[in-house]
Order: sequence, then C-alpha cells, then structure tokens
Amino acid sequence: MKLRYLLTFFLCVLFICMVPTNIIYSESADTFSKKLEARGYKINYEKKIGGVPYRITADSRTKVENDDFLLICSIPTITTIKFEKVTFPEKISEHINACAEKKINRVIFSDTDISKELICEISKLKGISELSFRNANLNNQSLECLSSIKQIDLIDLLGVKNSFDDEGFCKFAKSPIKIRSLGMYESYLGKQGYDCLLDFQTLESISVRKWKNFSKEQMDAIALLYSKKYGKKIIIDSFDYDRPK
Repeated sequence: MKLRYLLTFFLCVLFICMVPTNIIYSESADTFSKKLEARGYKINYEKKIGGVPYRITADSRTKVENDDFLLICSIPTITTIKFEKVTFPEKISEHINACAEKKINRVIFSDTDISKELICEISKLKGISELSFRNANLNNQSLECLSSIKQIDLIDLLGVKNSFDDEGFCKFAKSPIKIRSLGMYESYLGKQGYDCLLDFQTLESISVRKWKNFSKEQMDAIALLYSKKYGKKIIIDSFDYDRPK
C-alpha cells in the first residue's frame, strides 16, 4: 500500500515538473492584464479557445504609468509591445529590468518621443529580435545606446523627427552590432551617411523610402556596392520615390 502511494506521489511530482510553467497563463497574470486594460492598454489574445495574450498596445488614450513595464512583463506570454502617440512618465525606464528574462520579441515606438535612458534600458534586453522607431526623435546618443546590442534581426529608424546626423549614424554603422534588416524612411542623411550604409557587415536587406538627398537609383545602387565590398548579395527595397512630396 505504501509503495503504491509513493509511486503515485512520484508520478504527480514528475508530471508537475514536466509542465512548461513558463508559458502557463496564471491567475496573477490575468490580474495584471485587467489592471493594464483599466489604464487603457489594448491586449490582443490568441484566437484559439482559451487563447493567451501575446501583444499589448498603448496609444494616446492610455494612462502610462511608471510601473507599466513591471506589469507588462509579469504576463509571461506577451511577446510584442507597442507604444503609439504616448507620453512617457519620467521614471518609466526604472522597471524595464523586469523584462530581462522574458520572451519580448518585438518593441515598437510610433510617434512617441523616447528618452536616451529608455532606449539604453531597452537595448539591454537580450531576447528582442525587432526594434521599430517611427518618429521617435532619435538622436546621436540614442544610436549610441542601440550600438550596445550584440545581434538583432530588424531595426527600423523611420520618420522625419529623427535628429541623428551623419557622424552619429556612421558611428552606429561601424559599431559591433549585427543587424540582418535595416529600415530607414524619410532620412535627411548626406553623402557620409549614405556611404556608411556599407559599414553594416551583416545586413541581408535594407528598406528605404524617400531619402531626401538621394534618388531611387542611388539607393538601389547600394546593392551592387555592398556586393563588391563583401562578396554577398543584399536586398534593397526602395519605394515612394516617384510620388509627389
């Protein structure tokens, strides 16, 4: 009898150990979700029955507070975070370390000013594969923080509000960062910045739109220049050059 109880106990313990607890949507995570939704966050859930939350978005109606990253990263199934037209409180970056061991794959900032402190903390997160900045007012110091990233699939530097110059961009391009895809729209960079596109050694594709100082033909020529320098092909996606400004 005792042997049977011991065997049952052993099997229960073994079963519990085998459950992938890192992806279980717990009651505590549900509490965090409801709190964030009360602040105006939109949470997307998987379509299947009992689907877990995987994406969270803040917009101009969201009341963003200093502890939001602590709450967001307490929901273990969130993989994408987007901030659009929001104003960040002064100490928003203090709790980003709560995301350090989480599977946050993608972070998007759209029409949202982002401080150097926040970018530097975001850049420390190891699991991010995509970072997108659209009109986020990036400057040379912002790029310096991004250059601390070791490897990433995609970085988007989009929009006319960015204020980094040729020197800051070239320093970023020459840093050890490994990027597979780079997106740059409506750039005001000059000849020096254009030439520094060739300093990203690991690129597989570049998406460009309406570079003020260069034509579509000049942007497409990057593919040949890159091939000559590194002996490998690169995809150049250039568009919107024929439309009136």
